[in-house]
Amino acid sequence: QAQLAAIVDEGLTTDESAKVNSDDGVSRWLLAVDVHYYLHRFWFGGAGIEAAMGVSSWVARTVERLKEKGLTDVVCCFDSKTNHRKELVIGAGWEDKYKDRPPKDPELGNQLSLVYQLLEGAGFCCAKIDGMEADDIMASCANQFDGKVTILTQDKDARQCLSDKCNMLLDVEWSEDETTGDNIPDYKWLSAKQHTEATGIRPDQWTEFQAIMGDNVDGIKGCVGIGEKGANDLIKEFGSAAGAIQSAKDG
Repeated sequence: QAQLAAIVDEGLTTDESAKVNSDDGVSRWLLAVDVHYYLHRFWFGGAGIEAAMGVSSWVARTVERLKEKGLTDVVCCFDSKTNHRKELVIGAGWEDKYKDRPPKDPELGNQLSLVYQLLEGAGFCCAKIDGMEADDIMASCANQFDGKVTILTQDKDARQCLSDKCNMLLDVEWSEDETTGDNIPDYKWLSAKQHTEATGIRPDQWTEFQAIMGDNVDGIKGCVGIGEKGANDLIKEFGSAAGAIQSAKDG
């Protein structure tokens, strides 16, 4: 995070205004992009060998529009080739492996490398930390960045980062204005308040909810026989997974 902050402070982003810091009285706003998520979405959406180019163009277009709203800093976040979570799961002797997925298509791997090169070449700050995922970098930004933070991802795990200073941009859909021919963005925002109103669970309780419900995407089973509604009810009533377990013990 210290290295990332140094890069941002040096102004190595697409926005020259990022060179001014909070000491100058300028409000900082960082966009942290989950590049891996969107590269996979473009790839599996049929973009194929055009995925990297499509993502880099989409990110650049989105950033340019958000700059008009006051965006000052941008970091494009990437997974590293190693993953400390997989090592933890193996060490803990879990029966099911973390993110136990089939090997990547070699071309998908090429696209991941290419999108990094394209974004870095366009002047974006690209962050990759050995052993960590893009999620870890975004969460670190949400916790430590001196200013407002927006996480650009649809990953539900990131909801634990929502706060008064951090929101999520789930997606940006672009359409062409029939009159002017301009590209018009449709932003899908999510705030901590919206999340809590929709789910009944605060962001700081989100990991507790996920621990009970499980996550099929990451290979986490959760509690046998308890689904999304059951997990939701337990967290609402007892506040945490530990609270629910203690209540059951007290019987």
